Amino acid sequence: MEKNLYEKDYYLWLDKTISLLENRQFSEEVQRLIRANYFY
Repeated sequence: MEKNLYEKDYYLWLDKTISLLENRQFSEEVQRLIRANYFY
């Protein structure tokens, strides 16, 4: 069963975010971007 495009993008983004957190390569700019995406 194929996921829709939004789901694919979301899970890809989530995966990327988790790996960044694990590597502690998390800049303030990225944090602001995530907050903006999360709340709007």
